[in-house]
Amino acid sequence: MLAFVTLAVCLTCSHAFAASYKSTDGSLVVNASDIGYGTGRVIATGSAYVKQVDKIKKTTFEAYAAKIVVIFAETPVASAGVNKTSIKSADLSGPVKLIYVTVDPKGVTSKVTSTADNANYDGKSQLAYLKGHVNITNENSSLFDTPAVMTGDKATVNLDPNLGPDDIRFKVESAPGLSTITATPKAKTQDQEK
Repeated sequence: MLAFVTLAVCLTCSHAFAASYKSTDGSLVVNASDIGYGTGRVIATGSAYVKQVDKIKKTTFEAYAAKIVVIFAETPVASAGVNKTSIKSADLSGPVKLIYVTVDPKGVTSKVTSTADNANYDGKSQLAYLKGHVNITNENSSLFDTPAVMTGDKATVNLDPNLGPDDIRFKVESAPGLSTITATPKAKTQDQEK
């Protein structure tokens, strides 16, 4: 009887503990109810969470979904002389939430929070593709007085912290409906107008 009670308690407790994967350099963390690990990839299901921190670029990428399949690659980091794990790609399904935070050279923090039904992330190009009930909130105090909000059926979000003058940060689309963007640009100071 004691063995049965102990087994029942252990089975009940096992559902409370999440599985985890952490890269050898600590730059990539995956948590979920279940994690499958193979050569170069992790499959996380059940309250899946992925976090990648790039200390050199001062960026943090977080993803929440019912299921996340992460393909990763080891890339050399010349300044540290060690391998750094990076996300090559990620497929997210379920309701999806992506959070991307960057700090610019002036110390200004920018945060982009995106939600959708499904998403794909291309780590090489740093593009996130969102589909279904897309909502994006861009919090950047150097650009906006209040957070900018974009909605649509699908969107492409460029997460590269160093955009060029012709690069687009967001592209929101809807068919047959309308996409919306609500933003209040930051007022220019006298120094910026000169």
